[in-house]
Amino acid sequence: MDKEAQTTVNEENKLPNDPEVDEVKDNSEVVVQGTKPKWLNITAFLDEVSAEMDSQKLIHTEEFTLLEAMSALEIMDPKMDSGMYASKIKTYEEVVQLKLLPKASQLSVPQVIGIIDKLLCLEVMWFNGFSLAQTMFTCYYLFEPSDIDNPILHSYVQTLLKRTHYIRDSCMKAENYEEEDFSSHLFGLNLHPEIDDRVIEESLKNIEKDLTLKQNRVEGKLNAEDASVAPLQNEESKEADYVKALNARIKFTKNFFQIWKFLDKPECAGLPAASKLINSTFPLINTMKATSHLGLLPDNVFEYDISRRILGGSPPRKIEQFSQEKTFQQLESFFNHLGYLCNIKEYNTLYLIKRFFYEISDLNTTSVIRSKLFNLVYHQGKFFGKFSMVDTLKENATNLFQIPKVYFTKYKLIDSFLSELGKVHIRTLRVTAMNKARQRRKYTRLLEEWSIITSEVADNIDAQIAAGENPKSKVDTQQPLPHYFGIWVLDSTLGIMIRYLQLGFDLELYNPHEYFMIFWYIDNLYSQRTQSHYYILEYNEKSVKRGKKKQANNAKKLKKPPKMTPYQIELQVEQTLCRAIVRFIAALLMSGKIKEPEHKFGSTESLFYRRFQPFQRLGTPRPYVWQQYKQTLDFSKLKVDEVLDGAKDSFGLCKTHIEKLLNNKEKPPSPVLAKELKNMLRVCIANTVQLTLTKSTNKHKNPASVVTFDFSAHRFFPILTLK
Repeated sequence: MDKEAQTTVNEENKLPNDPEVDEVKDNSEVVVQGTKPKWLNITAFLDEVSAEMDSQKLIHTEEFTLLEAMSALEIMDPKMDSGMYASKIKTYEEVVQLKLLPKASQLSVPQVIGIIDKLLCLEVMWFNGFSLAQTMFTCYYLFEPSDIDNPILHSYVQTLLKRTHYIRDSCMKAENYEEEDFSSHLFGLNLHPEIDDRVIEESLKNIEKDLTLKQNRVEGKLNAEDASVAPLQNEESKEADYVKALNARIKFTKNFFQIWKFLDKPECAGLPAASKLINSTFPLINTMKATSHLGLLPDNVFEYDISRRILGGSPPRKIEQFSQEKTFQQLESFFNHLGYLCNIKEYNTLYLIKRFFYEISDLNTTSVIRSKLFNLVYHQGKFFGKFSMVDTLKENATNLFQIPKVYFTKYKLIDSFLSELGKVHIRTLRVTAMNKARQRRKYTRLLEEWSIITSEVADNIDAQIAAGENPKSKVDTQQPLPHYFGIWVLDSTLGIMIRYLQLGFDLELYNPHEYFMIFWYIDNLYSQRTQSHYYILEYNEKSVKRGKKKQANNAKKLKKPPKMTPYQIELQVEQTLCRAIVRFIAALLMSGKIKEPEHKFGSTESLFYRRFQPFQRLGTPRPYVWQQYKQTLDFSKLKVDEVLDGAKDSFGLCKTHIEKLLNNKEKPPSPVLAKELKNMLRVCIANTVQLTLTKSTNKHKNPASVVTFDFSAHRFFPILTLK
């Protein structure tokens, strides 16, 4: 660097048109070590100028716009500036160098228990979306597990880090998490994936064996060759409790580690072993909960603000630590959900898999659970690691939608269609494994994909099949060939539309006065599904009849309604229940017990289009418009009691369908479906009682009641109560 570059002339730093600059110049030159430039101190000038400025004013260049201001970090603000107080926070290297970190070998037994319990709490917090830098890695011992010279703590920390690596890897593979669900960033932290699993398992085995001997010593069950076993600590009166507490914690972490390894086995081969271990883990959690009071936290082992030194320029995020009670509660819930996943192989069809995904989502599980579910169902490019997507789709098409199997071999273009359709199904399952808010948002894009497949691909295949079959008989020309593939894809599209609207109830997006509108739309979507299925059933049954010899009683047999499959009965249940609720709400609107509020900044029409905006862009199915809904609101030709009677009949029909499904001995419903049906049965019975009370209120002309919608029995179908 030349001399001209090294020297800064004071005049170059002068502020223009400022007479006081020269006054402060002589007393404020500062020599900076190395370059020796001359600097001008303008602190006094800035103080004077800022005193003349009003609040919320800012001196800035033209390039510093509102966007930059909103994304800028405010220097010296402890909530925004991670550098604030950073000098007071020590890194692992610094606490070791200053000898502030307690030697692990010198920790007492209560301190080891306290550290393990705190690490368990922080691990549960990580499952709930907090970052590693603010949870587990606030413990200094995790930075260098090899330096831990306490065998029990060393073994626990090693297992924790490797388990964390496996869980993070599972979530990364599923690709179904967002930042509010799960923090996958490592921030340069080392999980030590290089540690061999066999080393971890051998270490845990040795610790468990040693603790078992100490427990036998307390109980007086030692053999002669083990008589020299030393106690865990010096206080004999507390020995039994300490041994019990540590033994439970080591067995728990060993079980957890092995459970995750079993769940990672291909083709779901480890599910039975994982289920058995999960069941044996709950007594250990109870023991840990009962002995949690024994733990003590030593000083300088945890630094909860260490993220200020790790995360660099990002704003520090203050988090609230979980209590021990909440930790164990969340832990029990987590293992309950893991045990639930072990039943996934019972749901071996595409329809049942979708049902299972919905059920897991509705349990409000963590992203860790939902990611593991997706990985179990779909890995190695196949369902459960062994069933191809094409074969799974063919099974779904032939069993649930009665598409003739011959079409799949006769028309080769179907193979490419199934391949593309499979990709959309996988994307749909991945979205369904997200949290509910993200699900609803991403369904809007998925619906466009499904609509395109329906209108441009599936309908084209149906047209080619119709041309290839070319029916000539008079009976055939009276009833055209069903659009098998169009109906098949449309059913999935309508199912996603219904799910989109139903999630609004879970997310509490609707006001009570909107419920009639929402249920009316869902009822119409269900109607499309059931009508399509009924058309296929009717056509297939007539095709079977035409293949046999004509008999005298043939005409009578054709008049009987076709026999529905359990899946179609289930759709009928949901539609009938939805229609019953629509009629019940309509009667309450007619009687004035529910009133439409005045819209100051809009109208019911604008609200209608806003709620169903994602559907307006779809080509197939055609969206419903305001005029259709407006006609439904015209109650001038109806009587309240007639509408209530119609609602009562619908609830009764729904109850009959539910009992038929629950009592089906040949094809009993899956546990998930049985639970769903029983909840809907409760809704039917409770609403029938409330409906009778409503008729009585109208008959005696009682004053208007307050209507409440109770979703405690079912997430999407409420019980209407009058108070």
